[in-house]
Amino acid sequence: KKYEQGKLQGEREVKVLFQEADGLFLNMQGDDRSKTGKSKKKEIKLAITYEGWLRRTGQKEGYIVYNKTVRAGFENAAKFKKLWGATIAEKYNIDEIEVNICINMNM
Repeated sequence: KKYEQGKLQGEREVKVLFQEADGLFLNMQGDDRSKTGKSKKKEIKLAITYEGWLRRTGQKEGYIVYNKTVRAGFENAAKFKKLWGATIAEKYNIDEIEVNICINMNM
């Protein structure tokens, strides 16, 4: 609710923030399986936010991201985006982000 009211603001300040998101379909088992029999699969949404990357020690082409924040959930896309936004706003002062590079794949 604080995020939707614009009252959620973290302390960390960065000029550039990278964000990636995607969904992955999982075969559900047991109580989580659909009762209607239409689909045995459910989509989990995954999101990662990071401030940049560094070359991995001892590797020519290997990189590692730093200061990453991860979010995952079975919510619908709209609700997941709100929760992801709230997660970012809780950590970062979003008013100070000058460039936000966001890659949403299949969402």
